[in-house]
Amino acid sequence: MIAEFFQPGGTLQAGLDSYEERPEQERMAQAVADALADGTSLLVEAGTGTGKSLAYLVPALQSDQRVVISTGTRSLQDQLLIKALPALQRIVGHPFVAVPLKGTSNYLCRRKFAAHIGTAPKDSPDWDAIREWALNTEVGDRAELSTIAENAEIWSQVTTSPESRLGSRCPYYESCFVTKARRRAEKADLVVVNHHLFFSDLALRKEHPGARVLPEYDAVVFDEAHGLEEVMTEHFGVELSSPRLEHLLRDWRSHLRDDPGSSQNPWMPRRGDQLVMDTANAAQRFFAQVRLRLASHAMKSEGERFALPEDLIDEPLKALWLELDEALEELYAHGNLGAECLRDDGHEEKGEELRILANRCTRLRNDLAAIADRSPGRGDFVFWGRLRGQGVALAASPVGVESVISEELLPNVGSLVFTSATLSAGGHFGHIRERLGLGPESAEDLRVDSPFDYQEQCLLYLPRDMPDPRDEASLADRFARIAKLLALTDGHAFVLFTSYRAMNQCHKALKGTAQFPFLMQGEAPRQALLDTFRNTPRSVLFATGSFWEGVDVPGEALCHVLIDKLPFEVPTDPLNEARMARLEAGGASAFEHYQLPRAAIAFRQGFGRLIRRKGDRGIVSVLDPRIVTKRYGRFFLDSLPQTARTGSLEQVRRWWETPRVAP
Repeated sequence: MIAEFFQPGGTLQAGLDSYEERPEQERMAQAVADALADGTSLLVEAGTGTGKSLAYLVPALQSDQRVVISTGTRSLQDQLLIKALPALQRIVGHPFVAVPLKGTSNYLCRRKFAAHIGTAPKDSPDWDAIREWALNTEVGDRAELSTIAENAEIWSQVTTSPESRLGSRCPYYESCFVTKARRRAEKADLVVVNHHLFFSDLALRKEHPGARVLPEYDAVVFDEAHGLEEVMTEHFGVELSSPRLEHLLRDWRSHLRDDPGSSQNPWMPRRGDQLVMDTANAAQRFFAQVRLRLASHAMKSEGERFALPEDLIDEPLKALWLELDEALEELYAHGNLGAECLRDDGHEEKGEELRILANRCTRLRNDLAAIADRSPGRGDFVFWGRLRGQGVALAASPVGVESVISEELLPNVGSLVFTSATLSAGGHFGHIRERLGLGPESAEDLRVDSPFDYQEQCLLYLPRDMPDPRDEASLADRFARIAKLLALTDGHAFVLFTSYRAMNQCHKALKGTAQFPFLMQGEAPRQALLDTFRNTPRSVLFATGSFWEGVDVPGEALCHVLIDKLPFEVPTDPLNEARMARLEAGGASAFEHYQLPRAAIAFRQGFGRLIRRKGDRGIVSVLDPRIVTKRYGRFFLDSLPQTARTGSLEQVRRWWETPRVAP
């Protein structure tokens, strides 16, 4: 069956104009088909250009099973839905239903939109765009709004969250975009999600048996599976932040503005206002003291995690914590009583809103107690904090998440397929197996190489004369070299950074000095930025982590990838420290078993942005001299395909200007 699709003259070649025969793709597809048929699990690394999407989609569709496709990013999710699946719909021999599912906050909330439309600001381009789109959209997906920036405040006013959604009690429930998407998924052959939604659903099922977001499924394919550990860590931990509490109180105030009161207790909205004010004051006092105590521990870049001191919750701060806890408890009690009174008076919707708000108070209390008591209740956890702007976050994260897959998924799902262009490190799968808890008996593994001729298509520029990227005094020199390299290829470049700070500094320094259209991550939704980059000649995109992977820009639009710094994670990050300490305690080198493999995998992802098709040609410039001056630099270079290399800028120029003989 698989051969009929992938071999010369097969179904794919007959049905897709751009299809190229790739033996590597057929080999992967057969391995996935075997795993699905046998109910076994598989790790498969597929080099860039293999066409791994088709290599798992075709066997998934041939398996007669409901398969969840979980992607690393919403962008990759959208690519499958916009490109690969519509193409397969035309050529697969039988009809199938493929449905996307995204997190609740990705959809327009009809109830919030209706409430906001009467108070919306006048002469607001963002609001005008949302209103026009909302009145015409069929799916309500935020991704359709290409003109609204990712962090636009107005979007939060017309969407909702899993905590705030009214469910079946909402008057818009039947026309709700979330409801419709979930109902379509119940009838689908393929359900396409991202890792965050998948593990949010898994955490929900674990905490509340019987509850779920996704339909039941027979198998799961995890694309971009190298990122699973971080996603699982997030969803099986606990986090409390001042913005989260402020969001709750904002929702309370919004509710109370429209609260009709009740015949039994007409004073309830006034009482609610007072309790919200009391809670806000208690929260302000608590978080102000937390920020004051943590300031000396937070001498890091904005937003970085740092370990919470053991004695953080001393007696004075404990008193403030208990004051906040008591205020939330009173708000909870008031909400429960008010919900009952409103329902008795026939205000079902308002009563349900209040009940949900009350329950959110309890969840906040429980999360705060788990962190303050340093007792989340299971396993080994690391407790950390983060300061971002005026916001304060406190959290507890599991040091290891190996049991999530081995205990929650492997025994309960027929087949699990883990795939990525970068699963191995140092030529083997030991690192990913260790991090995900996949022993040799749990899953087979397979590596298929890229079909590209990197020796001909790519030049790797590795200058020795660059300053150490950790030297703040050398920023001007680094920016000057970046400017020269951008001029060499006349733009057409990604400049990839390991931090937002470096990205912003470089963008600010170069924006007024070059004739290229400069784009920067965060200025618009990711897909809109990519579309602008593809369609605007000579563009340069400045970006960080999320653009190192899952981005496909073939052709002349992208001819140059500049990597500012080897992507080592911050070693003093408390979660990294805890993971490394656990390895060291077991007799393993944390650098060799954790830091180096993770950095090499991230580096390979960044390198992989350049060559996406057989006709592509370009340069990858690595401006971190450690890759050639440190012993461990060989580990990074050995992780890449064999390609031409040079440390001379003049040789880069000559290579770029040499006409290429067409293949």
